[in-house]
Order: sequence, then C-alpha cells, then structure tokens
Amino acid sequence: MKRTLHILYQSVPNSSGSSTRRKNLIDAQKKLGLNPMVITSPFQKGEDKNRDEIDGVSYYRTQIVGARNISVSEQKKNFFTKLLKGISFLYFAIKVINLVRKEKIDIIHSHATFYCAFAGIIAGGVCRRPTIYEVRSLWYERRPAKTILNRIEKGFYKKLEQLSVIYSKKIVCINKNLKEHLMKKLFIKEDKISVVSNAVDVRWLESLPLTKRSSNTLRFGYIGSISPIEGLELTIEAFKNDTTLKNHPFYVYGSGPKQYISKLKMQASPNFKFLGQIEKELIWKAYNTIDVIVIPRPPSLITNTVTPLKPLEGAAAGKIVTVSDIPPMHELIIDQKTGFFFKSTSYNDLVDTLKKIISKYSEISEYEKQVKGSKKIVLEKYSWLNNALQYKRLYETI
Repeated sequence: MKRTLHILYQSVPNSSGSSTRRKNLIDAQKKLGLNPMVITSPFQKGEDKNRDEIDGVSYYRTQIVGARNISVSEQKKNFFTKLLKGISFLYFAIKVINLVRKEKIDIIHSHATFYCAFAGIIAGGVCRRPTIYEVRSLWYERRPAKTILNRIEKGFYKKLEQLSVIYSKKIVCINKNLKEHLMKKLFIKEDKISVVSNAVDVRWLESLPLTKRSSNTLRFGYIGSISPIEGLELTIEAFKNDTTLKNHPFYVYGSGPKQYISKLKMQASPNFKFLGQIEKELIWKAYNTIDVIVIPRPPSLITNTVTPLKPLEGAAAGKIVTVSDIPPMHELIIDQKTGFFFKSTSYNDLVDTLKKIISKYSEISEYEKQVKGSKKIVLEKYSWLNNALQYKRLYETI
C-alpha cells in the first residue's frame, strides 16, 4: 500500500476547523488501510517534541526557535516574522526531503497554503515523488491592495500560488466553483484538477447526546464564526421585523471581532440572542437548542469558492437546514430533501422560506420525517470514509 506524507501548516492538537478536517481525513485514510503520516511546519503552535503519535499516525514536528509561538495574524503583519517565515522555509523543505527518504514515502500530499506546497514540490523533485496540492481558497485574494507595497506583496503571493499549482502533479479542491476559479485565475488545465467534497465526522455526530423536539414552536439558530461574510445582518432584520418570525427565538453560537458582534447586538431584537463561543465537545448543547439552522451567506469572492461544513453538520445532526443559494451550497444541499434554499441577500425570500418551514414543520411528526431523510442522505454521501476513498482512487492514478 502506498505511503502518503501529508504536509500541514498546523495540525491537532491545535484547535481549528482546518486541523480537525485534516485529522478526520487522515484517520479515515488509515481506517481504509492506507499508510498516512504527517509533518507540520515550524509554525505549529505549542509543540516542543520532534514526533507525536496521534491515534496510530506519526506526526513529525519541525522545530525552529521563535517560530512556533507566533500567531497567524502576527505572521501576516510583522516584518520580522515574515522574514523568519521565509528563512525557515529552507529548513522545512530539507526536513521534508529527509523524511520522504527515511520513511520511503510514495506520495506527497501538501495542504494549503503554498508554504506547504513548495516544500512538497521541492521534496518531490529531489526524491522523484509525485505531489498533490490541496487548495481550499486562493490565499492571496484575501490580501489588501490599498498601497503600492500591498499590491506588490499581493502580486508576489499570487505568483507563488501559481507556481505551486503549475509544479504539483495534481490539484485538489473542494467544489466545482473553486475548480473553475482556479482554471480562470491561475490558467490550470481542467484535467489537472480533481474535486473532492467536504465531509462530516459521522462518529463524532453519532456520539452526541442530541435530544428530539418537545415543542411545536420551532427554534432557529446559527453555529459558526461570526463575520461579515456570514451575512447575519439579513437574519437579524428578518427576526426583528416580520410578525411571524418575531415569535420564534434565534440563537447564535460563535465568536468573531468584538466590535462587529457589538454592532450586530445593537441591531438585533430581544428574540435574537448571541450566546458566545462553544467548545466542540459541548456542541451538542447548542444543537439541542436549535431546530432550524440558517446559513445566510451573501455572494463574495470567498463565499462563492469556499464550501462550509455548517450545512452538512446541521443536517447530519438531525436539523432542518436553510441556506442562501450561492454556488457552493448547490453542491452540498439537495433542495427540499437535505435543506432549503432562499435567494441570497433577499430579505423577502428568506422570510417566505422560513415561514413555509414554520407552516409545514411546526408539527413534530412532519419535522422528524424531514430530518430523518436528510440526515440519512448526508451521512451516506459525505462521510470522511467516502472522502478518503476518493483520495485513494486519486492516489492510484499518479
């Protein structure tokens, strides 16, 4: 069986969405009988060991003095840390080369960003191994372009991203819209890019002590990061102004910029409650207070190319899911079966959709019938085991 080295910027035990997703994929690959191992960049926070064993998988660490305690935001803003990041890269690439040789790696699988991709490409070239680069978004597009220096820096990062995809054997992205975006922006041929969709942690969801509805009053909510790209202003307006929605609670669990959240709180009505960040091991408490998950993302450069886990996790947790009709959502949700669409940024369509859900699914028996069907579809189609199987087939082609 082919041995795969995953190159990660950061991994567990660091707590982040990307760390969790990657661990789920690696665990599923191991369960399938593949032989994955991991190396993390010098910026893996809090690690002072050269190697970890996590659930039977080896995680090799790259130690550079002063690197691991630098936050991602500091890496972006501080000149010294940017310089350290550049200098550390050569050491990281040598570390990857040595590990590929030592462990007799067959395939190098680099995960975003291009920092990991370049280390993989160099190691692949030196050791004559194929490289896969998994792209979640084009990082340079999020960079500011207000000053001449900003624009030069942004152009430099774009070139690095372009070189990363050119010299990787295969590119993987999480949805068709991102694939088309990569083809257009970085001039990649279609047959070089494979789409492997997001997935949900079935074991984790099945372990949650979720309770069934006991009231005919539907409770609405949102679980996730709180930022302008999520579009919560639209739901605030709906639950503040519509006479029907005013009678239903809306619970928000998550964190974000303090000033932005304070602004949202000032706009919200009393039935719209911000309940703060909730730890993953306690997420079941949030799900037990919500019957209908609402994800009102407006269209933007980021939201049109990034596939969120929120709708899949909501449906898999046995909740009705309502989402805006931006392109990535159409690859996740089957309308009327695994969720419900409304026109993005449309107040009237959001209100109409939610009122139809209230009219049809306030009765518990109808609600249970709907969520049972959507949960079954999501768990069968979007498990990490299925995700790992797609990667196995891809590995066999290179």
